[in-house]
Amino acid sequence: MDKYRGEMLYEAIMIDTFFKKIGPKLFQAPGDERTALIAEIKDTIFPSITARLEKHLPADKKFIAGDSMTIHDFTIGGGLINTLENPNTKDPEMWAECKAALPARVKKYVDDCKESLKEHLDKRPQTCSL
Repeated sequence: MDKYRGEMLYEAIMIDTFFKKIGPKLFQAPGDERTALIAEIKDTIFPSITARLEKHLPADKKFIAGDSMTIHDFTIGGGLINTLENPNTKDPEMWAECKAALPARVKKYVDDCKESLKEHLDKRPQTCSL
């Protein structure tokens, strides 16, 4: 069941939502249409991600499948960290609002992922060289 939960969350959050619904919208040309798309991400799409994650995270464990990180925590938790906390993220104001609205269980999950990845996160560059 832990493996199933991890696969289901990866498919629902990363594949069906981040890659299909969020990613393409972030790179729209500035204007009214993009502004509406960003509002949709903040008000509808991202809250659906956190609600699903909150529903399926075990209350008595740190991560999706227990107290040790799995590949699903690297992808989902890492994706959330990158989206919500990367200083080079696109639309940082929107993501700050999304982070402030995280359900408590999802916030704890993100914090637990950050703690497990602390050594790596401390070493990554703080600027983008693209």
